[in-house]
Amino acid sequence: MAGETDIITAVLQLAVSFLLLIRAVISFITSKLERCQSCQCHHRELELEEELDKERSAAATAAQEAMAMIARLQKEKASLKMESRQYRITAEQKHFYDLQAINFLKEIVTKLQRDNLSHQQLSFSFPNAQDEEQRLLAKVCLSA
Repeated sequence: MAGETDIITAVLQLAVSFLLLIRAVISFITSKLERCQSCQCHHRELELEEELDKERSAAATAAQEAMAMIARLQKEKASLKMESRQYRITAEQKHFYDLQAINFLKEIVTKLQRDNLSHQQLSFSFPNAQDEEQRLLAKVCLSA
């Protein structure tokens, strides 16, 4: 974004410099015209008026081109802003989705850990019952 602003600023400065140069040339030609009028140089006066018209036309064309370039750069800047805004929104949505997935997976891990702990506690309480069953089974087998 800053690069675009620098480009627009540079183009504007160039356009202003060009217009100032054109203004200086026009002033120069105008002063020549005034001198010619005082000298009664009608032929030279016409040539200078034509040159002045050409310079005015060139200045107008340059100004139009500068404005067109500025408009194009502003349009590109707006487009890039919109694109970056869309990328930011997409990234935020993805981040939110990822956080939800992480939280869901944490809940699953916590539940599995609780289930595993409960299973381990149950398996520790049953060995005494298994031992009882084995003793009874051994008695039955020995009495037979």
